[in-house]
Amino acid sequence: MAKKIILFAAILLLTGACSKDDDPIYYPQPAVKLDEKPLVKFVYNLGFDTNYRYTTHFGVHWGYAFRPTANGKISALTVRIATVEGTGKDAIVRLWDKTTGEMLISQDIDVPEEYESRELETPIAPIELIAGHEYIITGSYNYIFHHFNQDNSAGNYPLTLGSIDFLNSVFIDGDGIPANPGTTSYNGDVGFVFRKTE
Repeated sequence: MAKKIILFAAILLLTGACSKDDDPIYYPQPAVKLDEKPLVKFVYNLGFDTNYRYTTHFGVHWGYAFRPTANGKISALTVRIATVEGTGKDAIVRLWDKTTGEMLISQDIDVPEEYESRELETPIAPIELIAGHEYIITGSYNYIFHHFNQDNSAGNYPLTLGSIDFLNSVFIDGDGIPANPGTTSYNGDVGFVFRKTE
């Protein structure tokens, strides 16, 4: 009887040891940081009821002020223009530090004809953005999309999408930092690709 008990105990120990060896090992995986490209959602969520093509000229810069809610980097600029002329430079995109007035980048963009009315992404050397800090991005084109409400009421500013707070529309006719904030229209369809680094 004692031999049977000892044998049974030995079998249990061996079974337990084998099952522990066979258990899968789980390693913690780093959190995946995804790119945020908010232009299309931004325009849609502003809630303007009227959108049409508008002829303007290079030298007028249209865009918006925004504030990231997390530290991150911009790795690309995006534009959506109403008409592509196919004669070379179709857009100028600028990014500004709103507090210091420093221009962080000015990028000429050639838009292929097949991207007329579609969002085009242009990679750039990464630019770091600081959480809680305000920036301005603008685009200058000959042909833009004009978004507004028929009753001239404001859009849904301020607007938060993902890691970005969109504060107000801006424009300037000239080369300085835009200083004409507004909420009753948005022009230009300019954006960026942002990825959190924290």
